[in-house]
Amino acid sequence: MAILCAAVGVLLRAIKGELAPFARVAGGILIFAMLLPTLSQSTEKILSLFSVSGIERYASVMLRALGIAMLGRICSEVCRDCGESGAAGGVELAGKLAILSLCFPLIE
Repeated sequence: MAILCAAVGVLLRAIKGELAPFARVAGGILIFAMLLPTLSQSTEKILSLFSVSGIERYASVMLRALGIAMLGRICSEVCRDCGESGAAGGVELAGKLAILSLCFPLIE
């Protein structure tokens, strides 16, 4: 699917360049949607492992931090694809600060 999305992006860039970033974003969403069942199963397995070991309160923070990191990475890559590297750096910094603020209750 990723190769097909990349090929569509390259073709659109050659035909009508301003539509290529939208095709890349749509391809990323499509690939992410295909991974949702696997992600759901992995999340359930992680939560069950944490509940057995007695540290389930950390699982929530870990999964939220992972989600923030993934969304920050995706958003920064979209910004880079659109030629906005400054905005991409800002998105990455915002994601890192969000993860840090998420961890403050654990530090206390």
